[in-house]
Amino acid sequence: MLKQPEKAAAAAHTYFQANPEHVEMGQNLEQYKDLQGVKEDHFVDREARPHQRSFTAAVRLYDSGDFEGAIALFEEALVEYYKADVECRALCQGPQKFEGHDHLRYRYSLHELISDHFTQVLHCEHECVRDLATRPGRLSPMENYLPLHYDYLQFAYFQVDRLEEGMQCALAYLLFHEGEEFMTENVDYYREVLGHDGKPRENYWSSTGGRDDSNRIPSGTDGWMEYVPISEKRNVTVVVPQQLKEGGPLVYDSVQLVQNSAALNGTQRVLLDHVISEDECAELRHLAHYGYEGRVPMKSARLFYNISERARHITESYFLLNSTLHFSYTHLVCRTAITGQQDHRNDLSHPIHADNCLLDPEANECWKEPPAYTYRDYSALLYLNGDFEGGEFIFTEMDAKTMTERLQADEVIQSLDTQSVWGQGLNINPKDEL
Repeated sequence: MLKQPEKAAAAAHTYFQANPEHVEMGQNLEQYKDLQGVKEDHFVDREARPHQRSFTAAVRLYDSGDFEGAIALFEEALVEYYKADVECRALCQGPQKFEGHDHLRYRYSLHELISDHFTQVLHCEHECVRDLATRPGRLSPMENYLPLHYDYLQFAYFQVDRLEEGMQCALAYLLFHEGEEFMTENVDYYREVLGHDGKPRENYWSSTGGRDDSNRIPSGTDGWMEYVPISEKRNVTVVVPQQLKEGGPLVYDSVQLVQNSAALNGTQRVLLDHVISEDECAELRHLAHYGYEGRVPMKSARLFYNISERARHITESYFLLNSTLHFSYTHLVCRTAITGQQDHRNDLSHPIHADNCLLDPEANECWKEPPAYTYRDYSALLYLNGDFEGGEFIFTEMDAKTMTERLQADEVIQSLDTQSVWGQGLNINPKDEL
């Protein structure tokens, strides 16, 4: 051991940025934060490129209210982004070899070879946008990465009463997302206060001969982006091109609605009670033990299937889905706290996570990539007993720290959007769930 905790903190943070699903490394980071001599600025991503490093530091200052410092770093991030973009595009001018283009060696027409080469060059240059918005070790780019610089800047300039620069940045943002309602309202405000119109900042991507609109949004997105002012929300999120609804029939007479999405501080969430009877609960708990021993009665297996279908029908009906909901899988989970090992503990029995994306609390992002179950749309948890202490189901913000709701009931159903970050508290007594 070299006893250099500040370097260990940086190494752990770097690893966690590329592997946010790694539970043990997340726990190590929490331990490093409590060590004497380790400061917040020791947690740096050693693999981050200069433009990303400046942007991350700027966001940190912005969140702390240091708008002057944030402005300087956001401007620095734009300069570094320009350098990285020029370098990336220059590298695209060299020989290209793309998967699926091996047939080119068999072509003899010169104009076809030239055409294919420059098609590959254009594809490479387009991917520079995606590459510069992707953190080392990640597969997915940060949504709306370059426009976010101007979003942050326009509000930061507003906070320090530099309205001229604020309007220029707001207009630059609109070059990427023409007609965005909230930013257009900001521009109208700037014009009214200043008494004159303005022009977007003349950066290399917004000047004559610069990049066109097709290069402004990272590939892999469908362009459905919702803008919410930075003062209200930090992350611009993808808009699902369908209206989310809820409040449909619960199908079964015994089922009771306990809390809806509004009461649970989110969207597409519901808390239900009396989904199954006490006898059915007992039968399923016995089934868990039978299955462990390798013998499952037909009656219990049929009940397991029927109750799974009941949960599916309730979800389809309550959320008014237009298409059939299919299972990825259903399973029984038994959690029992070990007697005598629960004193002086406040850790969670099930870490904060999201089912269909990899939660990255440091970046307030949730990455839609494996090993997360990216194909899932809804999760439903059915509690089979209530004779326990603790074991609360909790929702948090994307930082995995700020708790938005905690609850206990028979069944929790949630849509797996970017707000569905959840975990479970410490279990003092046994608890089973389907």
